[in-house]
Amino acid sequence: MIWLTPAIAASPLAIDLAAAKSWVKLEADETEHDDDLTALIRAAQSVVEHATNVLLMRREVTFRADAFPKARSIELLRGPVHEITAVKYLDSAGDEQTLDSDLYRAVTGMRGFIELLPGASWPTTATSAIAVSIEAKVGFEDAAKVAEEAPSLATGMKLLIAHWWRNREAVNIGNIVSELPLGFQELVSADKLWVSGACA
Repeated sequence: MIWLTPAIAASPLAIDLAAAKSWVKLEADETEHDDDLTALIRAAQSVVEHATNVLLMRREVTFRADAFPKARSIELLRGPVHEITAVKYLDSAGDEQTLDSDLYRAVTGMRGFIELLPGASWPTTATSAIAVSIEAKVGFEDAAKVAEEAPSLATGMKLLIAHWWRNREAVNIGNIVSELPLGFQELVSADKLWVSGACA
């Protein structure tokens, strides 16, 4: 089993406030709604990321597992993977070790994974829910890259923001519960990262 450690720091915005204001027909000098609109941008970004397994803005992420798999590769369940910085594990004595990068190859891109090289094998780990940790930098470089490489996701965010803005009397900001607008699922499905599981 492998899972994603929740991000501690807030992610940068994939759509800036000025662009969101333009989208909902607010003038740049109308600042009284900036906090609410920023909250809607963050909420839309979170919804899109959870719906697609794609992290829109780059951040440091740790993938954790209770053991190395029987298979020779481990698929990372979020993309795009910019860099895999370390593979760490608890050895049989419970001490943290870093897996020698000469034992595996790291594949980056929208679908990232690590794969043992010929002749290599996974080390034995301690019995622990967090015996294995894979540290990576995941997400697009900036908002311009999101718009360029995943335009349907950027548009999906804008659709959500506009929908919530028009219906903001019925929206509890910070706990978005309103229905998703028509066309949203079709948009984000175009760039969804379909993952088959931790091991390939």
